[in-house]
Amino acid sequence: MDEERAKRKLAELKEKRKNRNFWMAKPNKNYIRVLPNWTGDLAADFYYETQFHKKLGTGRDKSSACLIAEGKPECPVCKTCHELWTTKDPENSSLAKDMKATTRVYYNVVDLNDKAKGVQVMVSGVDVLEQLLAWCTNPKYGDVTDPIKGRNVELLLTEGKNTRSGFNEYDVQPDPDRSPIEKPEWLEAMVDLKALVKPLSYEALEALMMGRQIEEQPEKQEAPKAETTEPNTEPASGPPPQTLVAGMKACFGKYDAEDVECVTCKKDKACEEDKAKRKAGVAALKTKTEEAAKQQEAPKEAPKEAPKEAPKEQPQERTAKGSAKGSEEKNITEVLARIEERRKKRTGAGA
Repeated sequence: MDEERAKRKLAELKEKRKNRNFWMAKPNKNYIRVLPNWTGDLAADFYYETQFHKKLGTGRDKSSACLIAEGKPECPVCKTCHELWTTKDPENSSLAKDMKATTRVYYNVVDLNDKAKGVQVMVSGVDVLEQLLAWCTNPKYGDVTDPIKGRNVELLLTEGKNTRSGFNEYDVQPDPDRSPIEKPEWLEAMVDLKALVKPLSYEALEALMMGRQIEEQPEKQEAPKAETTEPNTEPASGPPPQTLVAGMKACFGKYDAEDVECVTCKKDKACEEDKAKRKAGVAALKTKTEEAAKQQEAPKEAPKEAPKEAPKEQPQERTAKGSAKGSEEKNITEVLARIEERRKKRTGAGA
């Protein structure tokens, strides 16, 4: 590969990662808080799972989300991989293995060792997700992503150079104690994880499989089929059709450089309703989190008066114990005195 082209591509990838505020685990211990679903719905998945094809194109430097994983009926990359495997040729099998879809999972997290950066997006394989789900379904721990009753998480990264498999390995360990999130504002900063995944179109992926150059455009939304019968002259009912820009998806498609405002749609009613619903859900969850935090702070003053009564009983117990002990000692003394008196009488009688 041309060195200059490789440098340009590397700089491009770094810039994309920087703009989207992705978080990467550092070797050894990391301390994070995994946040709930970005809509504020605690019953919804706190992650977004998809699959990605890598090493595509003649330069083996392209990648895209799998169309089947994103709900499409067919994926040209999956089709090509299947055809390569059926040849039973070692080189073809190796190529198919490189391109086959692998799981990629997205999360909203906060690095508790670098809180100034706020909410960031963590990407992992299926292993981290499996461990998080195992803890969430453990009745002794519960949902670790709950903003009120959840737990901070220690994520231990062992680099591939120190593992038997040669790949990075992760170990997830939640805190033993529950704790609310430190800043309810983090809930408002959560990213729509599904919106981050923009697969290439079927045509673009097919072109990559054929070795042709492509313009990297996200998967287009299917336009309604043209009517072959006479046109309907009745007035249309319901919301107006979505207005697309350059054939992009009508919603959650292309965003601006800061990944803040959607430039794919032009204030479409459905898009606005979805945004309003998400905003309301997050606001409600934030309010609930703030109220829970206040309730947890209130009882902290109560224990100050509790110890006052305890010492009152303790001296009584000690006095009671002391009285009992003194009574026992008195009884023992009296018994010893009687024994001594009987001994003297026997001694006197014998004389």
